[in-house]
Amino acid sequence: MNSKMESLARLFKDLESDLSKCARCGMCMSVCPLYAETRNETDVARGKLALLDGMKEKMFDHPHGVKERLDRCLLCGACGKHCPNGVATLAIFLKARSLLSGVAGLSPVKKYLLKKMLANPDRLEKWVARGAKFQNRFIKKESPTLGTASLGFPDALGERHFLPLAEKPFHQTYAREDAKPEAGESTVLFYPGCLIDYIFPNIGQAVMKALHHNRVRVILPETLACCGMPAMAAGDRETAEKLMRLNLAQFEKHSFDHLITACPTCAYAIKKIWPMILAKEEDGITSLLTTLGEKTLDISQFIASRMDPEEEKEIRTGSDEAKIITYHDPCHLKKSLNISSEPRALISDRHKYRLVEMNQSDRCCGMGGSFGIEHYELSNRIGNAKLTDILATNCDIVASGCPACMMQLSHILSKSQSRILVKHPIEIYAEKIG
Repeated sequence: MNSKMESLARLFKDLESDLSKCARCGMCMSVCPLYAETRNETDVARGKLALLDGMKEKMFDHPHGVKERLDRCLLCGACGKHCPNGVATLAIFLKARSLLSGVAGLSPVKKYLLKKMLANPDRLEKWVARGAKFQNRFIKKESPTLGTASLGFPDALGERHFLPLAEKPFHQTYAREDAKPEAGESTVLFYPGCLIDYIFPNIGQAVMKALHHNRVRVILPETLACCGMPAMAAGDRETAEKLMRLNLAQFEKHSFDHLITACPTCAYAIKKIWPMILAKEEDGITSLLTTLGEKTLDISQFIASRMDPEEEKEIRTGSDEAKIITYHDPCHLKKSLNISSEPRALISDRHKYRLVEMNQSDRCCGMGGSFGIEHYELSNRIGNAKLTDILATNCDIVASGCPACMMQLSHILSKSQSRILVKHPIEIYAEKIG
């Protein structure tokens, strides 16, 4: 048996063990954002798990059909968060996608984007630079307030309003090892991730400002590679593992107290997915991954831990003249990492902002990475439910601690011609400290 088939066999064995934990109670039906729109049994975790369990003997005969149903998932984690039996649905779905892609293969487009582009950071950077240079020839500006645009050929993105590539990526704006301030209390490695690097460099700049304000020495990796989550979500375990090992090699070059991210998906991948993929392959790497996971913090965790506890209360008692701000809880930040109060602490400013909580602030916005492109209509329907909740607050700003969520929020607000701003909590914190 070759190495590929051995890997698939291990994944298949893991799936058999994981699937037995689901009692088919249907609790996931009440929290799944996709099922709320379609009422389709195969769109909810219970249905997907039943499908996998019932077809595990024939999965190799019908991989494309199973894969098509399994790909209709936002990977938001709501089902696992509320599962009374503690079924690790996200882990199961990622393993199943790897298994199915290993049998059915990737589409030519995904194979090129993942294996030729994402897996090669230098090549990706060159192509992104070309895209940033020539993108204005192909896009139409939509909202000056939100900075969104659309394509002249809507079939490519399903009429989605998106945020263009930044003229200059974040990593080109700072030295790799920024030792300011000289007498820093601690050293952190800041891992920006792809979206912050290429679309939201302003978030990265706000992170640097916040860390320097808190007297922290900051290190940036020499080579910025994707965390591997997009590849895992597509079922490309090989590319995901390559990216994980590339990042680990970069991290091991430096000594740091914490690894800081401003992207929940990156943090979730490092803390949860990397050990799932790498630790079983090499026992010697388990300790390294455990330590790295413990060191990895969302920027809101790190900054909130250094704030006066009384500061968090200020935003809820803001003056009537203060601008109204509401907050959307990203799925991977709240459901997967249990972080919700910390980003709210960062936007505390009783003189400038008054927090008004939206209804179901932790309901998925509908982005789900590539789901928002491959299943645009469903993504848009889920997003419109979030739009209704945002507009009901009469807010001036909607904050969210996830760059991907910010893209979806910008899309739905731009399509509705709203002038509500979308910001990351660390941007608001950076404004506050001057």
